[in-house]
Amino acid sequence: MEKKKPEYYFRGTTLGFPGNPVNQQMPVTSISYNPAKAVVFAWFCRHKGSAIIYIGLAKDFATVPVQGKNTKAKVEEELGFAIKPFELTKFCEGYITLEEALAILRKLNIFIPSVLIDIDDCLKQMTIQPTDEQIENFYKLAQPLLKNT
Repeated sequence: MEKKKPEYYFRGTTLGFPGNPVNQQMPVTSISYNPAKAVVFAWFCRHKGSAIIYIGLAKDFATVPVQGKNTKAKVEEELGFAIKPFELTKFCEGYITLEEALAILRKLNIFIPSVLIDIDDCLKQMTIQPTDEQIENFYKLAQPLLKNT
């Protein structure tokens, strides 16, 4: 079954993080259409502050040019949007915490490995391919938990 065009975008990061210096200069912000992959990014950011997942509707990004896929697009399931990371919040509905996102994934029977050591290896080994229905349900379950950006 062919996946439909993404309706939602997710970015795992740390609350208030303006993006790494390279992304601040480029400007390109990578955003995933796979909530499980975004959760992995948030997991690896957790030691830098409050790990969160920003959630946005694809229609709200319609005016933002896509700069193409990032260099690890196939593994990370991300698109590069022509905005600086700190501008992302203008296009998102809000964010949820890492803990809330993990709980939602568990409800959907999507499990992130309990031991994550290297992000690249983890993402390569992940066979988590949420269905369109699971992504839709992730969004629906996250919506009442959204905090303002």
